[in-house]
Amino acid sequence: MAKNLDDMLAALPDARRVQVEQRALELATLKDLRLAVQQTQAEMAATLNVGQDTISRLEKRSDCCFPPCAAISKAWAEN
Repeated sequence: MAKNLDDMLAALPDARRVQVEQRALELATLKDLRLAVQQTQAEMAATLNVGQDTISRLEKRSDCCFPPCAAISKAWAEN
């Protein structure tokens, strides 16, 4: 049975979960974040309730770095 990111994060000790969340904020782009959690664009799109094409466009944008992507990563982490 596949585990989703929420289940994996919930199973982590509090200190480790904080480290993971801090690392996610350090990543430079949405693509970096997606690759760090080993998800495809389609998987990330499903998590965020958007189309895969939206993820692709966001990854191609030169201005899609943190903090602009911080809201996306926060929403993604909360789902």
